[in-house]
Amino acid sequence: MANLNPYWNTSFKIPVNPADIQNIELHIFVNDFDKFGGNDTIGWLCFSLTDKTSSGTHWREAISQPKTNITKWHALQPFEEDKK
Repeated sequence: MANLNPYWNTSFKIPVNPADIQNIELHIFVNDFDKFGGNDTIGWLCFSLTDKTSSGTHWREAISQPKTNITKWHALQPFEEDKK
C-alpha cells in the first residue's frame, strides 16, 4: 500500500522450537520507509529472558503461558547506527 499511513496493531506468529526458547532473543526494528528519500530506523526492542525492561517481562510471561495471547505496549529504544 503506497501511502503515508502507518500500520498499527499488527500481530504475527514466529515458529520456535520449544526446546530452543530459553536461548532465543527476538530483536524488532521499527522502520520508516519513505516514498522519496532515505529510510530511517525509528527504534528497536529486544525480547529475551535476561532483559530487565518491560519487554523482558513480556517475554517471560509469554514463555510461561505458551498458548495465551499476551498483548502489551512497549517503548522503543533509540536506534544509533555504528559510526565507522
